[in-house]
Amino acid sequence: MLRSRLLFAVLAVFHEPVLAAQALPPLDQYHIRAFGPTSGGMLVSDVRDLKQTRDGYVYIAQARGLMRYDGYSFERVNLPGLNTAFVEMIHEDQRARLWVLTRGDELGYLEQGRFQPVPMQFSGWQSIHETGDGQIWVSGLKGLATVTTERGPSLYVFGAQHGLPAGRTFGVFDASPEQ
Repeated sequence: MLRSRLLFAVLAVFHEPVLAAQALPPLDQYHIRAFGPTSGGMLVSDVRDLKQTRDGYVYIAQARGLMRYDGYSFERVNLPGLNTAFVEMIHEDQRARLWVLTRGDELGYLEQGRFQPVPMQFSGWQSIHETGDGQIWVSGLKGLATVTTERGPSLYVFGAQHGLPAGRTFGVFDASPEQ
């Protein structure tokens, strides 16, 4: 039986009222530790994105590269095949791969300690998304693209010729039923 899936590309910014959040405990109930380039081992203090992966490491996307924190120290993650070190966004997928998107419109993923770059056809990519079925999408100024990795990484780009309005795609919303 085929399941029907809906995939929406967000093509405009909508402003909705922010729902009232529950009050957080006072900050003195948290352990707060500051890190920076002069103390703690980070390359720069400009943090672009931050993710804790299933294995417990914290990955930090920075203007000078990708850092990994193990709870004690920082280690720079080698990303061979990229022309720029400026990491804008990171995402851990359902298969525990860590996806990296750079300011230079380069995309790739870390899997079992090895980095695999994905050939990009256009510039202007700005975000990484994953649907409930594990499909990776990138969106940005040129539209929307999906990444396949089964026979080596490749990118399939959707644009006006596929029915998308011309212009920037802000994101992906997966409206398929939970799997």
